[in-house]
Amino acid sequence: MIGGEPQGPYLAPGEWHLFLGYRGLNSERHYRGGDYQEEIRSGVVNSQHLLTVHVSHALTRQLNLSLEVPIAWNGFSLLRPLPADPAVRVRQAVRARGIGDVALQGRYWLLNTEKNPNANIALELGFKFPTGNAGVRDNVFNQLVPVDQSIQPGDSGFGFSAGVQAFRTRGDFTLYFQGAYLFNPRNTSGVNAFFSALNNRKFENSVPDQFLLRAGVVHQIEEFPGLALSLGYRLEGVPVRDAIGDSDGFRRPGLFGFIEPGIIFTRGRETWSLLVPVTVYINVRDNPNTTRIEDATVAPLMVLVGYGSKL
Repeated sequence: MIGGEPQGPYLAPGEWHLFLGYRGLNSERHYRGGDYQEEIRSGVVNSQHLLTVHVSHALTRQLNLSLEVPIAWNGFSLLRPLPADPAVRVRQAVRARGIGDVALQGRYWLLNTEKNPNANIALELGFKFPTGNAGVRDNVFNQLVPVDQSIQPGDSGFGFSAGVQAFRTRGDFTLYFQGAYLFNPRNTSGVNAFFSALNNRKFENSVPDQFLLRAGVVHQIEEFPGLALSLGYRLEGVPVRDAIGDSDGFRRPGLFGFIEPGIIFTRGRETWSLLVPVTVYINVRDNPNTTRIEDATVAPLMVLVGYGSKL
């Protein structure tokens, strides 16, 4: 999925910046549209953990290049009828671990960074490479199947992203905005969808686009130098259809909104951050390529931990 963890605004020419980010969530409540489906008793528990290594380098005062390497360790479990006794349901778990899809990105600040220390806007363009495995398999009652699309480390598609980032500081307050869209032109991944494989059917996973919007305010606490509190709104999701190319196969489209409180501490060249986006809006959309009404498990919150340092 697209990042969005906080980083310092400017790097000096030739300077490097390292950012380590962790994103964790656990979901087990089913939704259709925005409605909680208490009657769905599949017992699905979806656990996702993602460590992102992000290295940036300033070619000039205006232009930065960055490399992002995600590392995933995810789990997915559900209740399934025991083959020897279908009346008995047993929890079965599958896992997926490994390097995800690596991304290379450029960021260009439109205003002169020396003359505009308190406000600027940047345009971003990136490329995503299918380095992550989109076909991790695991056993369910000795049936070797691809794990669920939601926990696969990769999606098998070359993609490109376009984004914008802006900030304005006045006194102890900084307003920020970030928007990004990941274009995945490839149609399907060539990997059978998890539930289709369990039922001995063939229905490939889609390679979907993704998007992210964030906006909010950061307040420096004058009484505690280096400490800041943040509050924002985060909107992310997967569209029903891609902006470029066909959109066949299995996907879980939806739009999800979060109130995003956080705490940030800066000392010297290092910054630590903790953000806890709390889910406040859910809209699980139907997939037009299936005949069933789509549902998905949605986490009540996420945990985002970050560490950044100028090198």
